[in-house]
Amino acid sequence: MTSIYETDLDRNEANFQALTPLSFLERTAAVFPDHIAIVHGGRSWTYAAFYARTRRLASALARNGIGRGDTVSAMLANTPAMVDAHYGVAMAGAVLNTLNTRLDAAILAFTLDHAETKVLITDREYAEVIKEALALAKGKPLVVDYDDPEYSGPGERLGNIEYEAFLAQGDPDFAWKMPDDEWDAICLNYTSGTTGDPKGVVYHHRGAYLLAVGNVLTSDSSTVTVSIATGAGGFDAGSTTSVTVVNGIATFSNVILDTAGSYTLSLSDGTLTAATTGTITIVAGSATQLVLQQSPTSGTAGQALSPSVTVAVEDSFGNVITGDTSTVTVAVATGPAGFDAGSTTSMAAVGGVATFSNLLFDTTGNYTLSVSDGGLTRATTGSITISPATASQLVLQQSPTTGTAGQSLAPHQHNSDEFYYLLRGSAVMTIDGEDQAVNVGDLIHIPPNAVHSISDTSAGQGMRAFAFAVMKP
Repeated sequence: MTSIYETDLDRNEANFQALTPLSFLERTAAVFPDHIAIVHGGRSWTYAAFYARTRRLASALARNGIGRGDTVSAMLANTPAMVDAHYGVAMAGAVLNTLNTRLDAAILAFTLDHAETKVLITDREYAEVIKEALALAKGKPLVVDYDDPEYSGPGERLGNIEYEAFLAQGDPDFAWKMPDDEWDAICLNYTSGTTGDPKGVVYHHRGAYLLAVGNVLTSDSSTVTVSIATGAGGFDAGSTTSVTVVNGIATFSNVILDTAGSYTLSLSDGTLTAATTGTITIVAGSATQLVLQQSPTSGTAGQALSPSVTVAVEDSFGNVITGDTSTVTVAVATGPAGFDAGSTTSMAAVGGVATFSNLLFDTTGNYTLSVSDGGLTRATTGSITISPATASQLVLQQSPTTGTAGQSLAPHQHNSDEFYYLLRGSAVMTIDGEDQAVNVGDLIHIPPNAVHSISDTSAGQGMRAFAFAVMKP
């Protein structure tokens, strides 16, 4: 069944125009007729004059029987005739074949025959090699000589007409036509034939048009700037983010990203349409250091440190090496004692991070911990203060074995954090020079490092107290 979109919607001149670079010259001649288009030596041509020359060439070719699908070869340097040929030949519906001026006569003869050349426009400068090529070629094209006024060297004319005279045969108002099909050939190029006979490559009007609109402006010398469009970080401070264009191209050879992640970059140049890259994935560099992600500042004797000590394996830019599975070890750097025997002090990194969730201290005090992993730069925690656990038992620290009735126990000093006397009789307790009366059954707390003594007030009552300390579990 025919779709409604396939009915009465065929291409026609009102809704479709073939893509061809010929339209560029037509428009430019209409919009900028007096602007200079070509300069050659002391002569120049405006776009209006240039357009007229190309139409003359197309007309002259048509009058000599050249039309759609015919080949016109050109053995020319970068001269006005070569520029004319790039438009005028296609305006006649023909195909332009530009010959390589460095090739020998045999290869040129092969090319002329293989391309089925009908017309050859040749510069007098190349007369010697072209004369030999024409003698070797089977085909006998119409030869048009171009006598470049800027060339004064040797070279004979090989044809019966000079290029400017050939143009004079043409009509400057020639009504050339757009190609019927943008797939029509516009030019034929050949390889150099270094490994065999030259191979021909055909361009069509559409391809030439698309290549033309994508041409690089080789004369441009503006400044292009690159910036981060999306991404987790910024450029390294040493990056070069603005570059001067050379031959139309800006090359950024010193763009550095320090932070791992996915990025897109934006490139701008004044009011020109900006360009954006595809996704660029930056991975971490080689492992160089250990970095603490978290560490507690305090803890309780006999209990695992919380929060857990976590350590990341990173590169020199602070990126975690997520694929790292090496073993990280923690040790006591400073402190009054070591870890409890039940502690786990070596852990394999998972996703580049080692987590120590089973670190215990039995002894109170201030500690710092050091973490290491082979030759990587170590990390050290801040101070971690370990406090006593909840009271759970009484431990006798000292008790006299002898004494004299009616005499106080000898003064002594004790360094326990929690030290007590349980009184068995009345007495006077002196703590750091301060006296206080105590009675039977009193429990007297002695501050840490206090100097204390018990004086007798009840003769005959014997020993006045037992000393003991509250200890951790």
